[in-house]
Amino acid sequence: PPVKAEMFPLTYGAVETVSTNPMVAYTQLFHNGQPDRNETATINKQIKHHNTYTLTVDRGIDTGLSGTWSAGIPDVVGATSEISVKFSTLWGKTETTIKETTHSLNLVVNVPAETTVQVLLIISEEVVVSVWSAHFLLVREKATSCLGTNFRHNLFVESASQWNALFEALGCFR
Repeated sequence: PPVKAEMFPLTYGAVETVSTNPMVAYTQLFHNGQPDRNETATINKQIKHHNTYTLTVDRGIDTGLSGTWSAGIPDVVGATSEISVKFSTLWGKTETTIKETTHSLNLVVNVPAETTVQVLLIISEEVVVSVWSAHFLLVREKATSCLGTNFRHNLFVESASQWNALFEALGCFR
């Protein structure tokens, strides 16, 4: 009998930052060699940063059957056969998101007399973990199967009740 599979929506838990990765996005030195006056420098900078996120979800069931039988010929060695069939209801999706962030730096820097000033723009990239859970429901509907030894006799009818199986899956995205 066919088995139907249903996956309920993902439920997301709390997002936790597990590490940060600081990156220097911009650096510049300003030197003032004047002995008696301060100078100013103006920085106008935009930096674009791209992050790519990929999420893949596969859903479904793999199932199959196999069996062997012999031909019943005593003089032939190894007269057996095997058959196997596999059914797959796997389907899924892959989703890729590219997020572009623009960081702007608009700054007036005071450079005192006879000094050098270094300006750094540091961007921190975070690694986060997002926990999720989902429920899967497998349903085998009520089915009737017919069994018999040959076609001249009445077939034996067997009834099977419906059964359900509910699974919970847990995971996390990094």
